[in-house]
Amino acid sequence: MLLSDGATTTGSDPARAAARAKRLRIPVHTVALGTADGVVPGPQGEPIPVPPDRATLATIARDSGGQAFEVADAGALERVYRDLGSGIATRKERREVTAAFAAGGLVLLLVGAGTALRGRPRIF
Repeated sequence: MLLSDGATTTGSDPARAAARAKRLRIPVHTVALGTADGVVPGPQGEPIPVPPDRATLATIARDSGGQAFEVADAGALERVYRDLGSGIATRKERREVTAAFAAGGLVLLLVGAGTALRGRPRIF
């Protein structure tokens, strides 16, 4: 999920990032934030316009296989999350990790024994 005004100021090209996400089968759902008359204070205090770039966000969503949303208020954002939550699933999976911890412990034991033998060649 990408919440943005759509303006690219730094980082990689959004079109290339969307294409890569599509290759990796990662849909990017975009949410356009802001208003057409939105401004932020500039370095000298002057207002700098920051309207959302809805076209760029829609292109990112379309090219990656996601959906584009627009949010004018908090209630709309809540609906977007609810809609996306119904379409995105998770799966719990149990994994056995005992062997990894045992191997890590064995490595630490051998390193400790090797260090002890370097400092004192005799154990007893």
